[in-house]
Amino acid sequence: MELEVKKWGNSLGFRIPKDLVRQLQVHDGTRLEIEITDQGLLLKMKRRRSRLRVEDLLENIGPTEEVGWGEAQGQEVW
Repeated sequence: MELEVKKWGNSLGFRIPKDLVRQLQVHDGTRLEIEITDQGLLLKMKRRRSRLRVEDLLENIGPTEEVGWGEAQGQEVW
């Protein structure tokens, strides 16, 4: 695929065609990494950090396991 580099303010930029946007599933704000290689430029999507959910973190804790929180420090009711 051929792209044209254009002036964008004091920088240069190019547009990603709609079909490629759909295929790559990128959107406004997607972070990309660019590297210079022997073959030229390598543009790759930055890995997204997966969002952890409480359910995912607790799925391996059995119903009979308890957490020791220590002695009460104030007005807590255990």
